Amino acid sequence: LPLVPRDRRAIFAAISARVSSISDNRLGGWHSYRASKASLNMILRNLAIEMGRTHREMIVAALHPGTVDTSLSQPFQRNVAAENLFTAAVSADHLLAVIDALTPADSGNLFAWDGQRIEFKHAQNAQKIRPADQELPCLWPSLYLAQEMGT
Repeated sequence: LPLVPRDRRAIFAAISARVSSISDNRLGGWHSYRASKASLNMILRNLAIEMGRTHREMIVAALHPGTVDTSLSQPFQRNVAAENLFTAAVSADHLLAVIDALTPADSGNLFAWDGQRIEFKHAQNAQKIRPADQELPCLWPSLYLAQEMGT
Protein backbone atom coordinates (compact mmCIF):
# COMPACT_ATOMS: atom_id res chain seq x y z
CA LEU A 1 0.00 0.00 0.00
CA PRO A 2 2.85 2.41 -0.60
CA LEU A 3 0.79 4.45 -3.08
CA VAL A 4 -1.94 5.36 -0.59
CA PRO A 5 -1.74 9.11 0.10
CA ARG A 6 -0.91 10.12 3.66
CA ASP A 7 -2.16 13.70 3.44
CA ARG A 8 -5.75 13.29 2.26
CA ARG A 9 -8.79 11.01 2.35
CA ALA A 10 -8.20 7.53 0.97
CA ILE A 11 -10.57 4.57 1.10
CA PHE A 12 -9.99 0.84 0.95
CA ALA A 13 -13.30 -1.03 0.92
CA ALA A 14 -14.05 -4.71 0.44
CA ILE A 15 -17.28 -6.61 0.01
CA SER A 16 -18.08 -8.60 3.13
CA ALA A 17 -21.48 -9.83 4.30
CA ARG A 18 -23.88 -9.56 7.21
CA VAL A 19 -23.52 -13.32 7.72
CA SER A 20 -19.94 -12.70 8.92
CA SER A 21 -21.28 -11.13 12.12
CA ILE A 22 -21.39 -13.43 15.14
CA SER A 23 -24.08 -11.21 16.66
CA ASP A 24 -26.31 -11.42 13.63
CA ASN A 25 -26.08 -15.19 13.15
CA ARG A 26 -29.53 -16.52 13.96
CA LEU A 27 -29.76 -19.36 11.44
CA GLY A 28 -26.34 -21.06 11.32
CA GLY A 29 -25.21 -22.73 8.12
CA TRP A 30 -22.96 -21.36 5.38
CA HIS A 31 -19.96 -22.29 7.53
CA SER A 32 -17.20 -21.71 4.97
CA TYR A 33 -18.76 -18.53 3.59
CA ARG A 34 -19.33 -17.07 7.07
CA ALA A 35 -15.80 -17.97 8.15
CA SER A 36 -14.20 -16.48 5.04
CA LYS A 37 -16.08 -13.20 5.45
CA ALA A 38 -15.26 -13.09 9.18
CA SER A 39 -11.60 -13.57 8.25
CA LEU A 40 -11.86 -10.75 5.74
CA ASN A 41 -13.30 -8.52 8.48
CA MET A 42 -10.34 -9.33 10.75
CA ILE A 43 -7.86 -8.50 7.98
CA LEU A 44 -9.64 -5.20 7.33
CA ARG A 45 -9.70 -4.35 11.05
CA ASN A 46 -5.96 -5.05 11.28
CA LEU A 47 -5.29 -2.97 8.18
CA ALA A 48 -7.35 -0.09 9.61
CA ILE A 49 -5.33 -0.11 12.82
CA GLU A 50 -1.97 -0.30 11.08
CA MET A 51 -2.73 2.24 8.36
CA GLY A 52 -4.31 4.59 10.89
CA ARG A 53 -0.92 5.06 12.51
CA THR A 54 0.55 6.77 9.45
CA HIS A 55 -2.48 7.62 7.28
CA ARG A 56 -4.78 9.66 9.53
CA GLU A 57 -7.38 10.26 6.82
CA MET A 58 -7.52 6.69 5.54
CA ILE A 59 -10.73 4.69 5.85
CA VAL A 60 -10.77 0.90 5.67
CA ALA A 61 -14.26 -0.56 5.57
CA ALA A 62 -16.08 -3.84 5.06
CA LEU A 63 -19.36 -3.47 3.18
CA HIS A 64 -22.47 -5.64 3.15
CA PRO A 65 -24.20 -5.11 -0.21
CA GLY A 66 -27.59 -6.43 0.87
CA THR A 67 -29.22 -9.30 -0.99
CA VAL A 68 -28.21 -8.93 -4.61
CA ASP A 69 -30.08 -10.80 -7.33
CA THR A 70 -27.37 -13.30 -8.29
CA SER A 71 -27.04 -17.06 -8.54
CA LEU A 72 -25.54 -17.10 -5.04
CA SER A 73 -28.68 -15.62 -3.48
CA GLN A 74 -31.17 -17.37 -5.78
CA PRO A 75 -32.00 -20.21 -3.35
CA PHE A 76 -32.77 -17.73 -0.55
CA GLN A 77 -34.65 -15.02 -2.44
CA ARG A 78 -38.10 -16.33 -1.48
CA ASN A 79 -37.39 -15.11 2.07
CA VAL A 80 -36.43 -11.59 0.92
CA ALA A 81 -38.98 -8.81 0.49
CA ALA A 82 -39.04 -7.48 -3.07
CA GLU A 83 -37.86 -4.02 -1.94
CA ASN A 84 -34.79 -5.64 -0.30
CA LEU A 85 -33.66 -7.62 -3.35
CA PHE A 86 -31.28 -5.41 -5.31
CA THR A 87 -29.80 -5.47 -8.76
CA ALA A 88 -26.02 -5.20 -8.81
CA ALA A 89 -26.29 -1.60 -10.03
CA VAL A 90 -28.64 -0.55 -7.21
CA SER A 91 -26.45 -2.26 -4.62
CA ALA A 92 -23.36 -0.50 -6.01
CA ASP A 93 -25.15 2.86 -5.78
CA HIS A 94 -26.04 2.15 -2.14
CA LEU A 95 -22.46 1.19 -1.30
CA LEU A 96 -21.02 4.28 -2.97
CA ALA A 97 -23.35 6.42 -0.85
CA VAL A 98 -22.18 4.59 2.29
CA ILE A 99 -18.53 5.10 1.34
CA ASP A 100 -19.13 8.82 0.75
CA ALA A 101 -20.53 9.18 4.28
CA LEU A 102 -17.70 7.35 6.09
CA THR A 103 -15.14 9.19 8.20
CA PRO A 104 -11.77 8.01 9.56
CA ALA A 105 -13.55 7.27 12.87
CA ASP A 106 -15.54 4.58 10.98
CA SER A 107 -12.40 2.80 9.79
CA GLY A 108 -12.14 -0.89 10.58
CA ASN A 109 -15.88 -1.56 10.73
CA LEU A 110 -18.56 -3.35 8.73
CA PHE A 111 -21.40 -1.33 7.20
CA ALA A 112 -24.62 -2.44 5.53
CA TRP A 113 -25.90 -1.08 2.23
CA ASP A 114 -28.09 1.40 4.15
CA GLY A 115 -25.18 2.82 6.15
CA GLN A 116 -25.99 0.93 9.34
CA ARG A 117 -22.97 -0.34 11.25
CA ILE A 118 -23.02 -4.11 11.77
CA GLU A 119 -21.35 -5.35 14.94
CA PHE A 120 -18.82 -8.16 14.56
CA LYS A 121 -19.75 -9.90 17.81
CA HIS A 122 -22.05 -9.77 20.81
CA ALA A 123 -21.58 -6.43 22.57
CA GLN A 124 -22.49 -7.98 25.93
CA ASN A 125 -19.28 -10.06 25.88
CA ALA A 126 -17.04 -7.39 24.40
CA GLN A 127 -15.73 -6.11 27.74
CA LYS A 128 -15.16 -9.47 29.44
CA ILE A 129 -11.38 -9.60 29.46
CA ARG A 130 -9.15 -11.20 32.07
CA PRO A 131 -7.36 -8.61 34.22
CA ALA A 132 -3.65 -8.46 33.35
CA ASP A 133 -2.55 -9.47 36.86
CA GLN A 134 -4.94 -12.43 37.19
CA GLU A 135 -3.31 -15.82 36.78
CA LEU A 136 -4.94 -18.15 34.26
CA PRO A 137 -6.46 -21.25 35.90
CA CYS A 138 -5.27 -23.47 33.03
CA LEU A 139 -2.88 -23.54 30.09
CA TRP A 140 -5.61 -22.74 27.60
CA PRO A 141 -6.53 -19.01 27.74
CA SER A 142 -9.25 -19.42 25.13
CA LEU A 143 -10.97 -22.06 27.26
CA TYR A 144 -10.75 -19.74 30.24
CA LEU A 145 -12.26 -16.86 28.30
CA ALA A 146 -15.01 -19.08 26.92
CA GLN A 147 -15.77 -20.29 30.44
CA GLU A 148 -15.86 -16.71 31.76
CA MET A 149 -18.24 -15.66 28.98
CA GLY A 150 -20.54 -18.58 29.62
CA THR A 151 -19.98 -20.20 26.23
